[in-house]
Amino acid sequence: MRNKRILLIDKHAAFRQALAFLLRQKMGLEVVAQAGSLTEGREHSMSEGFDVAVVDPALPDGDGMDLLRELRVAEPCVSILVLTINLDRKGHARAQEAGAENVLDKEVTLATIIGAIRSLGNNSRNKHRGWCAHGGGVAPFWETVSRQDKDPNQWQERMESISNRTLSAIEWGDGSG
Repeated sequence: MRNKRILLIDKHAAFRQALAFLLRQKMGLEVVAQAGSLTEGREHSMSEGFDVAVVDPALPDGDGMDLLRELRVAEPCVSILVLTINLDRKGHARAQEAGAENVLDKEVTLATIIGAIRSLGNNSRNKHRGWCAHGGGVAPFWETVSRQDKDPNQWQERMESISNRTLSAIEWGDGSG
């Protein structure tokens, strides 16, 4: 199975670039493009092949929720992770309705973000409908936990627990493991 190809969309350049660096260097994932605005995100989503979109919907030139809806229609098999600083129940529900498979607050640990990205496979809702038949997969725990049935805080705690176990098995290249 090939590495996941990731599109990062976030208005904060330093955060976006640091996350891209860590995903490439420490996790071996392929970040195919980065965008700092809704316009750039749309351009990259049409020209780059990617498996996962990591999106902060608070973009300087429009509502990123519109982009999530567009991605879901144009690329039903792409997995979407919303990563934002403004996480409340209403926003969480809006993001899921717009097509996000997972929604995390930026205050979570890096391990949680990486675990969430690793857990995403072909869009699970569409995969089960037979829309994403070209391979890939979803981590086993994904099949057994329904975000809609969980409180967002419980989901976040579960993701942190799973991602911390995942990261404990990763060699960081400096011998510290």
